[in-house]
Amino acid sequence: MNIGFDRNARYASTIRAHLPAPTSLPENFNAHVNTIVAALWTHLSPLLSLVHPPPSSTSSSSPTTAPTLAQVFPSLHTLTVNAALLSLHMHLDPHTAYHHVPLFKEDSYTSSAMECFNEESMKQRNMDNTFEEVGPEEQKRRIKLSEAEKRRAKGDTALTQIVCFEGVTAYRRGGWEDGKSSIDKPVFEKSEYEDMGVRARVLTHGLAYCRWGRARSMKNAGSLDEESGKRIHGDVWREGGFRIFTDVEGVVDWLGKERNDRDDAKKAALDEMNRRAEKVIRDAEKARKKDKGKKRVRGLPAMMEDSDPDR
Repeated sequence: MNIGFDRNARYASTIRAHLPAPTSLPENFNAHVNTIVAALWTHLSPLLSLVHPPPSSTSSSSPTTAPTLAQVFPSLHTLTVNAALLSLHMHLDPHTAYHHVPLFKEDSYTSSAMECFNEESMKQRNMDNTFEEVGPEEQKRRIKLSEAEKRRAKGDTALTQIVCFEGVTAYRRGGWEDGKSSIDKPVFEKSEYEDMGVRARVLTHGLAYCRWGRARSMKNAGSLDEESGKRIHGDVWREGGFRIFTDVEGVVDWLGKERNDRDDAKKAALDEMNRRAEKVIRDAEKARKKDKGKKRVRGLPAMMEDSDPDR
C-alpha cells in the first residue's frame, strides 16, 4: 500500500512539473478535449441513428431527425472538459490514492457497492411483490406469464446487465487530519496519527443497469438446447438463446478470436509434444531390437558348439 502512495506522489510531482504554472492547464489541453469529443461522436452517432430511424411507409408516427454534431458538440464538450479537469485534479493530489472499484456484467447486484440505474423498474418486477403491490403495467405483464414461468421467476436474482461506470474509493495514509491540513502538507490532529494505518472513503458507488434472471456463462450459453434454456432462463430465452453484441453483423469478436488462437496454439504444442514422444519411443524400440539382434550373433547356443576338441 505504501508503494502505491509513493508512486501516486511521484505521478503528481511529474504532472505538476510539466504544467506551465501550478494553476495552469497543459498547453495541449484543448486539442485533447476536441480529440475525445470527436471519438465520442464517432461512437454515439450510430446509436442516435437507431433512436431516430429514417421514416418508413408503414409507420404512422411522424419521423424525428437525429441530432447533428453541431447540436451535440456543446454538451459533449462541456462534459469532456469537466471530466478532464476532475481527472487532472485527482492526479495532482499527492496525498490521496483513488481506486476505481471494478464492476462486471452478470455480477450479482450489491447495494453496498453499486447503484441501480433502473431501480424503480427492478422493484416493480421483483416477483416477491404480490400482484396487488405492483403497478398496472407490471400487472399486465404478469397476467401474460404462465404459472410455470411465475414459479421459475421466483428463483431469479438481480444481476448487472450494463455497467455504466465503476465506483471510486479514496485512500489516505494516517489518522484524522486537522482543519489546517492541505493536499501538499497534511496536518494530523495528533502527531501519532501520521503513522496510524490507512483511511478510506467511498466517494461514489458504481452505476449499473440491472435485470432479473439467472447468471449465464458466455462459454456454455451457446451449447444449451431450447428446452434447457427455457427451463433455466424462462421466457427471455428466445430463438436459441441470448443475443450478444458480437452477434451483430460487422462486429468482430476479438476476444473469441484470441481464445481460438490460444486454443489452436495449445493444441499445436500438444501435438508437437506427442509427435516428439512417439519419435523417442520409436527410436528406443529400434535401438532395443538392434541390440537384441547383435546379442544373437555374438553368442551361439551350447548345442551348436564343436564337441570334438582334437579337430
